Amino acid sequence: MQMRTIRLCTRWALTQLSGLVLVWLGLSGCGYAQNPPPVPSSASQGVLVLLSTGYGQSGIDNYLKGLYDVLRSQGMSYTHIHIEYLDLAKNPSPRYRRQLGQVLAQKYPASRVGVIVTMQPAALDFLLKEGEGIAPQVAVLVAQAKAPASAKLSRREFYLQAPTLDFAGTLQRALDLFPRTQHVVLLAGNSELEQERVQDARQQFARWQGQLDFGYLDNLAFGDIEARLAKSPANTVIIAPGVNRDGQGQVFVPVDTIVRISQSANAPVFPVYSVSVGQGPIGGMVSILEDEGKSMALSVLEKLRRPPDDSRPFAVQTAKSVSLFDWQQIERWGGDWHKLPPDTVYLNRTPSLWGQYKGYVISGTVAIVLLSALVVALAVQNRRRQLAEQSLRTSQAQYHLLADHMSDVLWTYSFETRQWEYVSPSVQQLLGYSEAEFMNLPLQALMTPDTYVDVRAQMGLRLAACRTSPDKSHSYTDMSELLQRDGSPVWVESVTHYIRNPQGHMTLLGVTRDIRQRMSAQKEIQRLAFYDTLTHLPNRKLLLDRMAHALSASARNLHTGALLFIDLDHFKTLNDTRGHDTGDLLLQQIAQRLIDCVREGDTVARLGGDEFVIMLEDLDENQRKAAAEARTIGEKILDTLRQVYVLVGTEYHCTASLGITLFNGHGDTVEELLKRADMAMYEVKSAGRNALRFFDPEMQAEASRRADMEVDLRRALQEQQMLLHYQGQVDGMGRIVGAEALARWRHPERGMVSPAEFIPLAEETGLIQPLGDWVLETACEQLVAWGRQPATAHMSLAVNVSPRQFRHADFVSRVLAVIDKTGANPARLKLELTESLMLDDLEGTIVKMTLLKVQGVSFSLDDFGTGYSSLAYLKRLPLDQLKIDQSFVRDVLTDSNDAAIARTVVALGQSLGLSVIAEGVETQGQQDFLASQGCEYYQGYLFNRPMALEEFNRFLQSRQSA
Repeated sequence: MQMRTIRLCTRWALTQLSGLVLVWLGLSGCGYAQNPPPVPSSASQGVLVLLSTGYGQSGIDNYLKGLYDVLRSQGMSYTHIHIEYLDLAKNPSPRYRRQLGQVLAQKYPASRVGVIVTMQPAALDFLLKEGEGIAPQVAVLVAQAKAPASAKLSRREFYLQAPTLDFAGTLQRALDLFPRTQHVVLLAGNSELEQERVQDARQQFARWQGQLDFGYLDNLAFGDIEARLAKSPANTVIIAPGVNRDGQGQVFVPVDTIVRISQSANAPVFPVYSVSVGQGPIGGMVSILEDEGKSMALSVLEKLRRPPDDSRPFAVQTAKSVSLFDWQQIERWGGDWHKLPPDTVYLNRTPSLWGQYKGYVISGTVAIVLLSALVVALAVQNRRRQLAEQSLRTSQAQYHLLADHMSDVLWTYSFETRQWEYVSPSVQQLLGYSEAEFMNLPLQALMTPDTYVDVRAQMGLRLAACRTSPDKSHSYTDMSELLQRDGSPVWVESVTHYIRNPQGHMTLLGVTRDIRQRMSAQKEIQRLAFYDTLTHLPNRKLLLDRMAHALSASARNLHTGALLFIDLDHFKTLNDTRGHDTGDLLLQQIAQRLIDCVREGDTVARLGGDEFVIMLEDLDENQRKAAAEARTIGEKILDTLRQVYVLVGTEYHCTASLGITLFNGHGDTVEELLKRADMAMYEVKSAGRNALRFFDPEMQAEASRRADMEVDLRRALQEQQMLLHYQGQVDGMGRIVGAEALARWRHPERGMVSPAEFIPLAEETGLIQPLGDWVLETACEQLVAWGRQPATAHMSLAVNVSPRQFRHADFVSRVLAVIDKTGANPARLKLELTESLMLDDLEGTIVKMTLLKVQGVSFSLDDFGTGYSSLAYLKRLPLDQLKIDQSFVRDVLTDSNDAAIARTVVALGQSLGLSVIAEGVETQGQQDFLASQGCEYYQGYLFNRPMALEEFNRFLQSRQSA
């Protein structure tokens, strides 16, 4: 009985002591929450964070957490922290980037954003090229990227966060652990940022030159790197910033490459970022991305505090490296940890006996002291009070015993103080936090920023309902995704009771349960209901559902889609001769190849047997262009399926028949579309298999004709069927001052093919790039030939540049490479551009033109007046010449409107200091009129028609002799 009394007294004392501590912590927390540090007034504009990636990369999440926590701790409202996941790697199309830039420009004017933060090179590149309209002229703080040369042309200020990666410190830690180290390998990629890190590492490693053997693998494919490191010699260590882009141009997530190498390499891996430590690498002097995010947040706040006219120097803060190691990996590789610095942080290290049990010892000592005092106090208590207290302690003990052994998490939260009042120990099993750690966590630390915004809004609505309701409590059940301590998500179900006390204060009591198994079971049920069990592709039911949605979206957006029905040829023979297991293996390989052939948003489904259906969405609005796109994908599928298969060690060849039908959502039903595609497929079967066919006969004929011409055009470029014709350009005295190079196609069967027929096709298929390269190189070679002759050395040569060719990222380098290769005089080269080019990207156009103009290349604006002529861009472009379109010249003597346009173009050119040339001049009267208006140069049949090179040279000689 005496021992029972002592135990009960101890429990009561600990309960009272813990209650006092919790009250003190709650009061302390309340005081801090009510008096946050001041926020600069300009912070009302907020900060915009542009991320290159999509959501879900741990390194980015860690960086954002540090940034977000500091901004919120300094009192910045979450409504002023804007985070945009651009997901540029998965959406590289110019259209997506352009539309995204337009949307963000409308969403974030300068009045809403005070500072922009970009993360990684792709986000910075997007801001420079498509994001000039996003909060114009607002300063940009750049993380994990280097501002390119084009940033100097921007109206923004750029500040780089340039953390120094401690390669030398990491190598020193490696030598401390492994004194016999002889070989050091640097694991890095081949991107521009990674090459800068390689150079930084070389400089930091300089003090060990001659003592250690250094190896650099940045020019290899990642597979080769992995294979080589798996066979590392003894006494090797690997320093690993990670691979973002390998020597073959393939892109990776750096932390994934570090973890993979740590699992396969025959040597310990020392990363320079903390995010991978604990997943296989051993550790080192690492940069902690969360700390970098905190440093960036402090820099953001400092920039927001400064007035616009502040001229003081400004630099983005960086965080220091930390000595961080995985104890299990040190033991795995046999490292001598005694030489590591005393401030080293260890993961996965089993604490000492004192470390494990000091809490119990301290608690026991405190309990004994309190017990001694309580024994005296209890001696004077009367029997009734003893029984009441004993009953209370017993109830508390039972409650805590129940809570301690429940897998569900019990918790209470005060909405007035924004503090946790209690949490059961099972929180560590669910989220990875100890009770003490959890009690100090803010609510937003347990969820993503977007989820937190939704939860706060929901809580606000519920609190309003509870405060106005006569009931003192309300219960709600929710499913949500919380973040564990390591940042990974976990699905939970929470039952929350909103309780109002007599003073009107609200307390939340809840039970939270892990429902991952339930969610997994639901996903499995969904998979069995909507996916094929053999290939894991969507089944007929899911396909029909997606088709219905696609038809509705197509009708709304006026986009065209396509349905491809695929049936394997002679599949039954394979099943009959080699068994169904072999047939199933073929179907699985077929499914994977089909997935690889289409875009991410397209649907690949298996109807059953050897029948597959592919649904393509968001094709071109134009039916003919959409048909061409569908045909291209269909031919790619047929080519892929023709490749050899290896089935149970034996090679097998398989072909397929493919039917295509288009849809635009008007008058089409799901079953009708499937029937049409099926009919088209069976027409292929009837015609001999191993081909594709459209359901619409007219479109089939057109698609076939264009496909044939595309094949012929590709062959023409390979077999030198293309040639250049030249048409002279004369001055007012009739002297030939230059010529225009015009592409012609001499088809071996059809004869001369009109440029109006093959140039648009080249534009659509991308063949304009090799065609344009050939025209430019051939023209430059001719410039060199004319330059050797005194009679023609003065002549310039105009070359047409298509919009698609000009928009290519390396257009400038291609032109300069051709000039360098041929030795042509750039001052004699004139590039003719069209007005449509200016509508897409005026700033980018100006940059490219300027880079070429400083090298001597001149520019003429072709077909001026036929497009969207605008003085606003005309005066900004570094042009040399305007070209009056032949459509105005043709009727200049009979049409007053054409005459007025020609007169205006000449006057405009003169006012801007540009020369003016008229094309399509066929009569002397036309030339006389244009000359009277001040036109300087002419081109047209009045002087000469376009001629082959030999004929044009003879024409030049005849003009000279005359």
